[in-house]
Amino acid sequence: MAEERTHEHSTKWPPTSFPERVRLDGPVATLVRIVDTALDVFWRTPVLYGVLVFAALYSAWWGYTDFYGDQFARTPIHTWPYVPDSPNAVLSWVVASVAIKAGWDASPGWTGRAWTFFIHLAIVWNVKVGLWTDFVLLYHYDHFFAGPTAQIVLEWVLVASHAGMVVFGSMLFRMAFPLTTAGYLAVLAVVLSGDYMDYLHAHLFLDDAVRIWPNGVPARDIHIVGLVTVALSVVLTTLLALGMRLRGPPQRRTF
Repeated sequence: MAEERTHEHSTKWPPTSFPERVRLDGPVATLVRIVDTALDVFWRTPVLYGVLVFAALYSAWWGYTDFYGDQFARTPIHTWPYVPDSPNAVLSWVVASVAIKAGWDASPGWTGRAWTFFIHLAIVWNVKVGLWTDFVLLYHYDHFFAGPTAQIVLEWVLVASHAGMVVFGSMLFRMAFPLTTAGYLAVLAVVLSGDYMDYLHAHLFLDDAVRIWPNGVPARDIHIVGLVTVALSVVLTTLLALGMRLRGPPQRRTF
C-alpha cells in the first residue's frame, strides 16, 4: 500500500503503480463495466474507430470554415484559438485518441506526461463543450427552435452531435493515465482561460461588436450562461480528478 501512495511523487513514467483506489461494488460497478465494454468496441474495431475519426474531422472542418469562418474575420488574431470551441474540442479528441493508440502518453519522462496532460485536457474540453452547447441550445429554445423545419432539424442534430462529445470524453477517460494534483490544476487553468476570454476579456477589452463566444448565441442572460460555463469548468475538472482515483488503472491497450 505504501508503494501505491507514492505514485504522485514518483519521477518514473509511465507509472507502474497507482494511488490507492476506492473499490466500486454493486450497481455502480456493473454500470462501469457495461460502459467500458461498449466504448471498448469503438477502440478495437478499426472501421468504427475510423468512422468516429472521420466524423470528428469533418465536424471540425465544417466548424472552422462554415460556422466560424466569418467570425474569425471579425475578431483579433490573438483571440482566434478561443473562438471555435467545438471544432477545437473534437480535433483534440482525434489527436488524443491517436496518442493513446500510438502509446505516446506511455513514453518515458516528460514526453509521456505532456501527452497525458493533453489527453486530460481533451476529456474536459469535449465533455464541457458538449454539455455547454446543449444547455445553451435548450436554454434559448425560443431562439434556436423558432425557425423553419429545416432549421429545427439542424438544431436537434447539433444537440445530438454535441451529446456525442461526452462519449468522446468518456472514451479517453477509461484509457488515460492519472495526473498529479498539480496536473489537474493546470488543466483547470487552461479551461478557465477560455472562460476568461469569452466573458471577461471580451467585456473589458473588446468592442461590443466583437464576439468571441459562439456565433449566433444570444447576448441576453449572458451572465447566467457565463456562470454555468465556469461551473462546468470547475465541476468537470474536479470530477475527472476524483473519477480517475475511483476507476482503477486504465484498460489494457491491445488494439
